[in-house]
Amino acid sequence: MMRGQKGITLVALVITIIVMLILAGVTITIAVNGGIFTQANNAKIAQSNAAVDDAITAGTADVLGEFYALPDAQKATYTAEAKLATTIATEGGLATTNVVAGTGIVTVTNPDTKQSKKVNVTVDTTNNTISISPVTNVGTNGWE
Repeated sequence: MMRGQKGITLVALVITIIVMLILAGVTITIAVNGGIFTQANNAKIAQSNAAVDDAITAGTADVLGEFYALPDAQKATYTAEAKLATTIATEGGLATTNVVAGTGIVTVTNPDTKQSKKVNVTVDTTNNTISISPVTNVGTNGWE
C-alpha cells in the first residue's frame, strides 16, 4: 500500500451512490403521489380558461358600448350574437371556429382545453336594451 495517495475508497463511492438513489426515489415518489403534475395541469387549464374569460369580458364590454352608442332605430337590427362572437374571437386571438353564434347564445370553445362556455345574448327591441350574461349552473365556473 502506498502512503500519501489521495482519493476516495470504493466503499465511500458505493455509499454515496446508494444515498443519491434513495434521495431520487423519495423525490420521484413525492412528485408523483403528491400530485405535483396534476396540480400543474390544473393550473394550466385554469390559466387558459381565464384568458378566454378575459376575452369574453372584453368582447362583452365592446358590444355593449357599441350597442348603446347606436341610434335607437338601428338597435332593432343589431346582430348582437354575431358581433359578440367576432369580438370575442378577435380579443382572445381565437379562431372563428372556436366562437359560434347561435340564436340568443354564443358558444366559446377554448382550443387548449376543448372546454366550452355559453353566453346568453338578449336584445330587447321594445326598451332598446341588451343583456349579455354567461350561462351558469354548468361545470366549473361555467366551463363544460
